[in-house]
Amino acid sequence: VRGAVLQVDPALNALMDEIEESHRGKPCCFVRRTVSASLEGAGPTGLLPCEYYPIDPAFRAAAVDIAGEDWIAHRLSRTKQDAR
Repeated sequence: VRGAVLQVDPALNALMDEIEESHRGKPCCFVRRTVSASLEGAGPTGLLPCEYYPIDPAFRAAAVDIAGEDWIAHRLSRTKQDAR
C-alpha cells in the first residue's frame, strides 16, 4: 500500500475507529491493525509502527466504493443523509 502516513495522537484512536466504523470484537468492514510502515522519500526513512484499517475480505462484497476515493466527501454526504 502506498499513501500518506499521518501522525495522530494515540488518544484519538477511538475517534479514528468511529470514522472507520471499526468496532473491536464485532464483525465490521474495517478492522484496525498495527503494521510497520516502510517510509521512503525525503525525511526520515525506516520502519514506523502505524495503525491501518484494511477492509475485512468477508465484507468486501458489501462495501461501498467511494467515487474518486475522496472519503471526506463520502463521509460528509453520509452525515447529511443521516440528519434527514
